[in-house]
Amino acid sequence: MIKQNVAGLVVDDGVQGFRLLHFAVVQNAVASQVEQLENVSGGIQLEFDALETNPSLDYDLSGTLGHIATVRSRHENLSFTYMASSPGYVCTGPAHHSYPPKRRGPSNRCVVPGCPGTI
Repeated sequence: MIKQNVAGLVVDDGVQGFRLLHFAVVQNAVASQVEQLENVSGGIQLEFDALETNPSLDYDLSGTLGHIATVRSRHENLSFTYMASSPGYVCTGPAHHSYPPKRRGPSNRCVVPGCPGTI
C-alpha cells in the first residue's frame, strides 16, 4: 500500500464479495500478527454499481481490472480518506518492514535494533 501510494485496499472475499480496508486497519492487523488478508476483520462491504439502487450505501465498486479496483463514494468528503496516500514509510533495510515500528527516530535511520536501513 505504501509503495502504490494508496490508503485503501479492496479485498476479494469470494463470490462477488469485496471489502474496502483502510491503511490503518491493515496496519493494526499486521501489528496483531494477522498474516492473511482474509483474516483481517472489519472494512466496508462493497457491491458492484450499488449506489444507484441502494441509498443507504456510501461506497460501491464500479469495476476491477487485474489488481486495480475502482471504488466510488456517494459524497466527496468520504473519498478523501482513501484518496490520500497511506500514512507510512518503508525501511530500506533487508526486511523492508513498514515504518515506524513504534516511533520515528531523530534522523532517517531506522530505530529497529540492528537494522542498517533508512526511511
